[in-house]
Amino acid sequence: MAFPSSAGHPYILSNAWEGARQVAGRIKTQAANLRMISLAGPTTSSDILSLLSSIADAKGLLQTYAAVPGLAAYAQAQVNDNQLDVAASFSAMVARLDACRDWVIANFPKDGSGYLLAQQFTPAGYTADRTFDTASLAAFRTQLDLLIATID
Repeated sequence: MAFPSSAGHPYILSNAWEGARQVAGRIKTQAANLRMISLAGPTTSSDILSLLSSIADAKGLLQTYAAVPGLAAYAQAQVNDNQLDVAASFSAMVARLDACRDWVIANFPKDGSGYLLAQQFTPAGYTADRTFDTASLAAFRTQLDLLIATID
């Protein structure tokens, strides 16, 4: 049997646990920042689409970490809190990531062929992001609030 190097066996329990925590922290920060931006005034299409890309990346990483055998028990031991079910909390967070993703996909303006209406040309020939006013993102902020609440 070959020695388990970091290249061949990259996810030991401690690395998977820390990786999942870091991914969750980054998503929470980005979601909270977008929430504040959307409350303060117009929000650009790039801001929203950036979060959507981050959610997609996070989901992939979280699925990889979750597949590490024994991670749920390891995480529970690290938290050392019998009141907290780490596996259930993880599932709730992933469900809220899906809900945020689904809201953006369902509500982002598209043309009849499904292409996103995210930018337009300026008279000078540059591109400018579409902006969304605070009121139009109220339901999205609800999704962000629910996601943020699932991450400590």
